Amino acid sequence: MLPPSFVTLVLALVLALVLALLLGPRGHTGSRAIWRRQAQRSLASSHHSIPTFVINLDRRPDRLRSMGVLAASEAPYLREMCRIHAPDAQKFSAATRFPAEIVSDALWSAMVRQGTNLTDFRYWEKNFRSFTDEEGRTVTTDFTPAKVAVVMAHALAWEHIARSESPVGMIMEDDILMAHPQAEDVLNQAVRMAWRSEKQEASAGGGPSDCGEGVAEAHELPRDWDVLQLQIPDDRVDSLKAPHTERNKRRTPHFKKGSDYCLGAYLITRRAARRALQEAFPIGTSPHSSWSIDVPGMYLRNGNFCRYMSSPELFHQAGSYVDSDGLPEHYAANLDIFRVADRCNGHADCPRDIPSCAKLDKDKMIAPLLQEAAIAAGLKF
Repeated sequence: MLPPSFVTLVLALVLALVLALLLGPRGHTGSRAIWRRQAQRSLASSHHSIPTFVINLDRRPDRLRSMGVLAASEAPYLREMCRIHAPDAQKFSAATRFPAEIVSDALWSAMVRQGTNLTDFRYWEKNFRSFTDEEGRTVTTDFTPAKVAVVMAHALAWEHIARSESPVGMIMEDDILMAHPQAEDVLNQAVRMAWRSEKQEASAGGGPSDCGEGVAEAHELPRDWDVLQLQIPDDRVDSLKAPHTERNKRRTPHFKKGSDYCLGAYLITRRAARRALQEAFPIGTSPHSSWSIDVPGMYLRNGNFCRYMSSPELFHQAGSYVDSDGLPEHYAANLDIFRVADRCNGHADCPRDIPSCAKLDKDKMIAPLLQEAAIAAGLKF
């Protein structure tokens, strides 16, 4: 006769086996669900690794402090921010010499011949509409010294993103004043899509993208996005500027195919950043001889890049009509809008310090003379 303890043990094992058979699939499914939620939470925090580059002129410390307030109060999830020291067109002179690989000799020589005052922005906007290229052809252009400086500043950020461990980076000009409450969720989604796209492209051996062909609007960011515009002009109904502020802050963002004026805040994938650097220089040569980084249909907005924009905007910029370092007719240092004293609202570490970005390694740069051009423009690294 078997001892009672042994019978009890056998019965317990049989019962455990029966329960495992009956509940196993559900238990397994539950485990998978738990794992999935854990993975989603992990992905949800992945935007913390998005490198964010704030373009800022040395003469505008007020704007940099204002960005520190934004990061501490409205966008604490932007934990990996650094400052791009932007080339300043007000420091350009007839003695300035750029590497021909970065700025076309024909364009820059024409600018120098046109006038010795390279900082008279209003003059350049009105009077410099064409130049003669190296082959004697008349080339139409909308470039000004200020726009040359803007391209170089954004390109310095592209270099950082191109060599980043993250599949996506964010570029912000230094006059962003407001963030949408759901901006964090969109950044999460963008990172997930970028990782997925890189993985699928690698497994498929690359190949052309359809750029979300046939998709005009979507609640989920298309897998093949290259550039996502996060900020739009003041006068659009999708703007966070009053009177649209409260209504648009309550709206769940979705995505529209295409782009609008300005690139005050945008996401760009690292593969698109590499492509941008390969195609952008020299500034002033075809097909970018008449190119403004802020104009729809031109560079970063053409068929070479899959571009989308958020609706409503996720980050609101002060605007060219308020305070602009690049548009002459609207230039006015409006210091009041960048005051920080009444914007921290009790948030700790406010304004947050935004350190300078690490120096780029010339040997690893896609446009290795870009940093040299920035030094020629008066920057010190």
